[in-house]
Amino acid sequence: MGFKYPKFEKLSNTDKLYDLYICALGFEDRSLGSNNKILKSGIQAKYSIILQYTTNKKDNEENKSDFERIIGKISNDFCYIKYDFSKRNQFGERLVNILHKKHISGNSAIINITSFTTHALLWILNYLLDNFNEIKIVYTSPKRYNLQSENDRSFAAGVKDIFTIPEFIGANLPGYMTLLVILLGYDLIRARGVMTQIQPSKKIGIIPKPTTPNMNNEFQKNNAAHSISFSHNDKLIKLTIFDLKSLIKSLIDVRLDHVENYNILLALNGSKLHAVAALLFAKKFHDIQLILSTPLEYFPKSYSEGTGDTYTITITKDWLIRFLHEKSHIFTQRLDPIDKQN
Repeated sequence: MGFKYPKFEKLSNTDKLYDLYICALGFEDRSLGSNNKILKSGIQAKYSIILQYTTNKKDNEENKSDFERIIGKISNDFCYIKYDFSKRNQFGERLVNILHKKHISGNSAIINITSFTTHALLWILNYLLDNFNEIKIVYTSPKRYNLQSENDRSFAAGVKDIFTIPEFIGANLPGYMTLLVILLGYDLIRARGVMTQIQPSKKIGIIPKPTTPNMNNEFQKNNAAHSISFSHNDKLIKLTIFDLKSLIKSLIDVRLDHVENYNILLALNGSKLHAVAALLFAKKFHDIQLILSTPLEYFPKSYSEGTGDTYTITITKDWLIRFLHEKSHIFTQRLDPIDKQN
């Protein structure tokens, strides 16, 4: 039978009441559309926490009144937590203090990751996985992506800084070479900035497959733009973003092939759903270092409005415990080509 993974499903109608709902205001046009879909699905929560960014306020909060109207219908009460990029580690303490003050138990939570920065997503989801019995993750895909031009600053790539989270510093063994595994999205500027700063011995890029047929052309252009940064000794892997199992298995294969000679850095620069899989992978294998980055500039409107499909995946405490402690051959042996097709 093998180890079973939770599946991504399209958002469906429900009357379930959750203890906690967490989302973010802004940074993408689809923030409003995604939360409106959650409201129309019938999902309710006792309390909501909203991440509020301290930068790009004009773009992020132009629909704030409509946003609050929607959240006010999802839950009876809500509050904001400020996310300051210059003090990014402080928001987590504020979130925990609010949960304690409001006496919110560790039973069920729903998190809409559509408008989260990767750092906020990882920190909050990691906390929920450790402290709640059931977590429903919601994600709304864009109708289209506004690709960065190959003729603009994408060739003068850069990032402000590269950092990790204390729980995921991985192993840094002396004498080992550096392998950079980078989850690639549509941000060419940041991806090249990460690769330029780290200067790894070898690179493996994981790039998302198009989610709909009308995105094939965008995907091909994006793939071609990323491939310039990879030499014949490197590797590009194409994976769908809606298959937790395929990405985790691919990361396991990469680890098994390189862990004896390389310090492995896993840079999260792609899809938020790939980031969810990467977090689970790093929670299981503590020799993996998660790498995050701050771009030179954020582009709040880099995606279209929230009219794409909305997906959910539910992770329970029981499943997480089994996953973290599972020691069968699927986690310790290289998959053969036949296995990889299943």
